[in-house]
Amino acid sequence: EDILHTERTRLNDLQFTFSDEIFNIGLIEIEDNVVCLSEKYLTEFGMNSPVRNENASDSFEFSILRSYDYNRLQEFVKINLLKLVDDQKYAFDVITESVKNHQRRVFFLDAPDGTGKTFLINLLLT
Repeated sequence: EDILHTERTRLNDLQFTFSDEIFNIGLIEIEDNVVCLSEKYLTEFGMNSPVRNENASDSFEFSILRSYDYNRLQEFVKINLLKLVDDQKYAFDVITESVKNHQRRVFFLDAPDGTGKTFLINLLLT
């Protein structure tokens, strides 16, 4: 339903309905998560494998990626990195290095309200 909602919003068409492509995108997302967690594909669990389009530029995911303004995102990061306090900067550096080095780690940010957790998370997601 999330994928359907995203497509309806992107197309500005509330009548857009489920299709094989929507279900396939869901299977791709599920399989990608399963592979990240277990290094196994859906077929190894007795499920159907999604059809992965060899022409990735036509896929739904890449249409979303093309919609980002990367210059604006880079500017956001550049400006807001300077606003991080020492603890936030340390967390940012450790988390981004972990991602760059393909390390499978879990991070938990624990701090009182108003200390910038959401700010840090938004910066990490950018």
